[in-house]
This record gives sequence, C-alpha cells and structure tokens, in this order.
Amino acid sequence: PLVTTADIPATLGGRADHNVQNALFAVAIAFGLGAAVETAASALRSFRMSVGDTPGRLNEISGFPFRVIVDAAHNPHGCAALVKFTDSLQVSGRRILLMGARGTLPDEDIIAMASAVAGHFDHYVAKNYHPDKMGNRATEEVPRMMRDELVRRGVPGSCVTLSPDHLESVGVTLDMAGPGDLVVI
Repeated sequence: PLVTTADIPATLGGRADHNVQNALFAVAIAFGLGAAVETAASALRSFRMSVGDTPGRLNEISGFPFRVIVDAAHNPHGCAALVKFTDSLQVSGRRILLMGARGTLPDEDIIAMASAVAGHFDHYVAKNYHPDKMGNRATEEVPRMMRDELVRRGVPGSCVTLSPDHLESVGVTLDMAGPGDLVVI
C-alpha cells in the first residue's frame, strides 16, 4: 500500500470513487514507467481538486451560505460519477443541479445525461452550453430535451427550470439556493 484513499485529497475522503480509480491507474502507469514508490505516494498526497489544479473537476467554491461544487461532467458516465459522489454528501437543505449539454452531442447522450441525474436532486436548472457549442440546435432544444427526460424519469415538472442562457443560468441557480443547500454546477 502507498497511501490510504483518505490521504489522497483528490478522492475527497474516498467519496470520489472515480478519482480513486484514476489514482490507481496513475500509480500503475507511474510504476510501469519506473517511478519510485515514494514519488508516486508523494504525488498522490499532494494532488488536489482545485480551480488551480483541476479546473471544472469537483471544485468547491467558497463564500456562499450554501455549498457550491462545480464539475464539468460532460457525458453520461461523468454524470453518473458526479451523482455517486454528491449522493455521498451530507446535505441539510436542498440539492440543486445546474445541468447542460453541448448541442453537438447526439440526442441519446443528452437524454442519458439527464437520465443519470434524475431523482438525485430536489431541483434542476437545464441550460445551454456556450452558443459556440450548440451546433444547429434551436435555443431551448437541449434544455427541453433534458427536462423531458427528467420528467419521464419521475421528476415533477415544477422541479425543473429552463434557463437557456449559459451565463444567466448560473445566477438563476445561485439565487434559488439558501443556507444548508448543495448547489452543483
């Protein structure tokens, strides 16, 4: 054993299972390249999920009366890993998710992303990505597709807000949060 998962900051106490897997692969590659055991252990102990080291990957943003986590889960597998992590967190308030998908993705990927997060949050805000990443889709096509899948999966329509503008949607999401809430963007 090199280190415990709790000693690897990127695993967030071992709760970010996908980062535990990443650490295992990184160590295997390091050993395959001839890295020293202590070098690998030191690297694992120092790698953190932060805006500086891993922008958009399980970044916790402080300064709010609620918890904010930013993650660029950009495919169905990433959404499932994010949900597995956020489900492990203690939350005294509501769980709110701001979600989006590139319009250049196939419909089945967008639907699978919404399916992966359905039922894990109390409120969802569906948005577009940056306009340059929307392909030939209509303005609200992707948010509506996500909303429709969430509702199909049992999420009440009243728990889904459409906010197509990729920048305004952040403010819309943060404005609905209160103390004790978890906001995932």
